Amino acid sequence: MISFFNKLAHQIVFRHFFIAACAVSMVLATELLNHSALIYSPYTFFLAGATFLIYNFHTESFFLDFRSTKQLYDSVKDLRLSALDVFFYVFGAAFTLFFFFELSNEVKLMLIPLGVLTILYSVPFWGNRRRKLRELLFVKIPLLSLIWSFTTVILPAVEQNIDVNSPFVIQQLICRFLFIFALCVPFEIRDVEIDRSKNVRTIPVVYGTRLTKHSGIVILLIEMVIHHWMPTSMGVKIALDLSSVFAIIWILMQKEEMSGYFFKVLVDGTMILRFLFLYIAIGL
Repeated sequence: MISFFNKLAHQIVFRHFFIAACAVSMVLATELLNHSALIYSPYTFFLAGATFLIYNFHTESFFLDFRSTKQLYDSVKDLRLSALDVFFYVFGAAFTLFFFFELSNEVKLMLIPLGVLTILYSVPFWGNRRRKLRELLFVKIPLLSLIWSFTTVILPAVEQNIDVNSPFVIQQLICRFLFIFALCVPFEIRDVEIDRSKNVRTIPVVYGTRLTKHSGIVILLIEMVIHHWMPTSMGVKIALDLSSVFAIIWILMQKEEMSGYFFKVLVDGTMILRFLFLYIAIGL
């Protein structure tokens, strides 16, 4: 029985169902902040499916050879995906596509550039070495934070017919960007040796892990200052503070020997914590 639950937990976490739930929690957090109805809209389902597919594709992309169509085809065959993996991919693609066509035309158009950036994050395209966007100098974390911010703040606001140019939405966008940026810091430190071996110049590779940790903490402190300027209740501000404090704790705790569950459950799970804290402050 214990073995069964261990395997189930591994599938949920490392097959990226959990990160899809984190994406949904960020959309729901945006709905709470904007006093919208807490609903699972077509966009929420689309984002869950898209997040699942994108993160799984990114994991497999390290084993794919994009130099030619034939080499790509051969490398896909070499993955030797199980029947369960194929089912997840096919069902996830059908699920995501179905809800994509349920979206408004405005949201669909806004998704196009974000989708291109997301694909180029994992697929090489640039220069003689055909570099990925994530391999360009200092692009990795800002790009991830930008994509997450727009998909979990701007697009849900557009779907709910909220003015995205309002100061309150802009504040949310900035805070979400900084929050996600800080959550990426432990992952960036974890990958420092791999990035260094591949000549990927990330912040910890160039400036060291200690300065990177300090930068992540400063970013979260700035994020806390900004969300205290938001026109919201003190309960909401405290809820946001609490999730930011947990993010600071993860940065301080991060060490090379931390398990994958630390990063994918505790660090990523801070997004779910933020939603839960807001729900307690607003939704009850």
